[in-house]
Amino acid sequence: MCTYQIDGLPKVSEAKIEKLKGVLTKKVFAPLKIEVTSDDLYMPITDAVNAKGEQTTGGFVFVITESVEFAKRLISKADGFKFAKSLLSVHSIEDTERFLQAEDDFEEPEIATYKPWVKSIARWNRNPRHWLLDNRGRDQFVIRHSSETEVWWADGPRPAVPCYQGEGQKALGANRSWCEQLVVWSSNGTYLATMHEKGFAVWSGPCGSDQEGLFARIGRCKHKNVARLLFSPSERFIVSWNGVVGPSARPGSAEANAIKVWNASDLSELRSFEYNMGSPPNVIPFFLDNDGVSAMPRWPVFTFAANDEFFCAAQKKDLLSIYDTKTGKLHKPKGSQRGKSVQIEGLEDFAWSPDPSCAIVAFWAPERANIPAKVQLLSMPDRTVVREKLWYQVSDVQFHWHPKGDFLCVRVKRHTKTRKTCVRIRGRSGRRATPSLRFRRNAQLFLAHAPRSRLLACSPPSSFLVLRSPCRVVFFSRLPATTRRSKFSA
Repeated sequence: MCTYQIDGLPKVSEAKIEKLKGVLTKKVFAPLKIEVTSDDLYMPITDAVNAKGEQTTGGFVFVITESVEFAKRLISKADGFKFAKSLLSVHSIEDTERFLQAEDDFEEPEIATYKPWVKSIARWNRNPRHWLLDNRGRDQFVIRHSSETEVWWADGPRPAVPCYQGEGQKALGANRSWCEQLVVWSSNGTYLATMHEKGFAVWSGPCGSDQEGLFARIGRCKHKNVARLLFSPSERFIVSWNGVVGPSARPGSAEANAIKVWNASDLSELRSFEYNMGSPPNVIPFFLDNDGVSAMPRWPVFTFAANDEFFCAAQKKDLLSIYDTKTGKLHKPKGSQRGKSVQIEGLEDFAWSPDPSCAIVAFWAPERANIPAKVQLLSMPDRTVVREKLWYQVSDVQFHWHPKGDFLCVRVKRHTKTRKTCVRIRGRSGRRATPSLRFRRNAQLFLAHAPRSRLLACSPPSSFLVLRSPCRVVFFSRLPATTRRSKFSA
């Protein structure tokens, strides 16, 4: 026998208890597909009285059940459910008894000694997430000006407070500097990388309370004239590029080692690549300046899956090369003795899903002859096509993944007579019908997902859409004309 307590209910008199039970069953349990009868609900009467002098309930109800599966479903679905302008809170009766036994006087717990969660960084004796121990819960940001690099505390509406300005390196000499070129934070802010002429260095938190505020160097990587750095989503790998473009003339040259992939745990080199310009412009596009001349190659060349198990690039025509991060070699398909790239005729663009629980890459290829343009979702490591969509008269396709990977918005530009822009939304399952939204001719469309909800902002029109399911998109609200200048998700 299991008993659970649901808080957040209105306080009613004894005469209205049965009515409240019926409303709970109809408005809460029925939509959540939780089978509950009135006999399973118990609302005790307390000493509190209402305006009429009648005794009322305490604003909670006890649910009695014998099924463990029912209890798990009750907690997972009913907890946090909105009912009568309040959120329901579900917990077991054992938790209630434990809350009542809590002491009135609070004793602040002692801060435990930091223990590295990765064995390879234990020798550095550093805390990479030291900023999370800040008593005021502040975040850090870095400023690069002239030849100075400074880390500051973001203190909300108050003026920023300096955290580290290279005091440890300046104390060693007047000409010493802890950063010579650019500086890059890692994906989650665990590391800070500084670029130098001979390579780059990785910095982390202090090694003790006596060095609070100091950044300590945990390692260096040799890559001469490094120009760009990229951290993988889970901060397990680092990609560096020395700015050299073109095929390699000989092994060991700057062209052959243009791009290097490093293990962030011990800063060892995983593999090196060349930045090949022999691929067609539609695979590796170039940013154009005002004169329409190629100004800078595309970066990043390699992109990682959200779980850091794979990284891929499209440096050769009609090939998507997917590498395994465990070996640094091409991924081996099932039943194959050697690694192979994925053959995609006319590969134009690709994007990984941000969901770390799965490795799904979306890509598209334009129409060729009588073959329509296609968008496919490829699941790794089995290389299964999860979803495929074909279109005619397509000039461009852009992917907009939801931050959690629940939805994928595909923006399709078509060169029909109407010239309408079509946005299709695919859910996580990917097997159901795909809804589409069409916008007016020559619309300069901007899309942005809310980070932790199902809201999708689009402009124009300046409105919000709710993604109820993979097959249902509901209009939510429209912004006033005075606030339609820009869209972004906080």
